[in-house]
Amino acid sequence: MRQDLACAACGQQRAAGLCETCGYRRRTEVLVMEGGLVAATWAADLTDAADAAAVTDRVRESLAADISKIQGEFMAMVEPGELDATSVLAFAALQAVEAAEAVRRACPRQAGTATAVPQRAPLPASA
Repeated sequence: MRQDLACAACGQQRAAGLCETCGYRRRTEVLVMEGGLVAATWAADLTDAADAAAVTDRVRESLAADISKIQGEFMAMVEPGELDATSVLAFAALQAVEAAEAVRRACPRQAGTATAVPQRAPLPASA
């Protein structure tokens, strides 16, 4: 049965191929990558691979800071050793990235990581 399969990412038994924690992590990684690519579309010179990579790196760093902040806030509310927070922290990371994604969808040029992403210079007026 599928339910008997171990997690392909971490090896947790009876995880139906992907445990909850690794599922959250995988989805978070996808959203971070997509956010970087969207930001690069708006803010980078797409003919310059280094510029596009720099924008995606800044988005990744900004989202990592958001994730770290929300995870720290959660850990401050929990007594040490109170629970195994691995899955909860992975879920918190996903929530932080999804919140930034929602802002990006609402206003792509002012995405949740807009402070980390420079805006593309305006095109010169054609004569």
